[in-house]
Amino acid sequence: MTLVNVTSKVATEFVRERHYTGNASPGVLRYGWLVENQLVGVTIYDVGNHAMRQGVFGPEHYRHVLHHHRLAIEPRMPKGTASQFLGAAMRQIKKVRPDVWAIVTYADECEGHKGTIYQATNALYTGVRAKGNLKFRRPDGVIVPTQSLSGTWPERREEAARLGWDEVRCKGKHRYVHLLQKRRAPMLWPVLGYPQREEVHA
Repeated sequence: MTLVNVTSKVATEFVRERHYTGNASPGVLRYGWLVENQLVGVTIYDVGNHAMRQGVFGPEHYRHVLHHHRLAIEPRMPKGTASQFLGAAMRQIKKVRPDVWAIVTYADECEGHKGTIYQATNALYTGVRAKGNLKFRRPDGVIVPTQSLSGTWPERREEAARLGWDEVRCKGKHRYVHLLQKRRAPMLWPVLGYPQREEVHA
């Protein structure tokens, strides 16, 4: 297993074909995971939004924060591949970008994600981002972003209704932080216990 840099073209094409959102931007850092010389995973980091970057350590330190934009793994890969890959990527970022103190990442509750991969890589859990995204639920139960349809928002809403798609407001996204550097400002967000998957009783 080998961590490699990948081009924006390779990264975005790989992710768009395998990530549930179907989209990806090039970001500022991109890594691939090779197994037997085959690309089986891609992770992309970008700068994220300004409010998020200011929130971690304060407005004077926003430049020290990056956002984990996308992670995509070949479905055939065994359990644990994603956490191994992320761990290697963060060690590399820590090495080549000492100016990056922290990486913020989100797990979408709307997709049933609790952030198990981030928990496995010792990320700090800082709660749920208050407002969940508005999405569409297709008749087959699959939830898709509103950007799945083209046009203005009223046009997308009208098209969704015509297709029989329902509008759903997600609960929000679980927010995690990976701290990379020991010498840094104190984090302002509270650290909470990890969320757990609800048990299903027969």
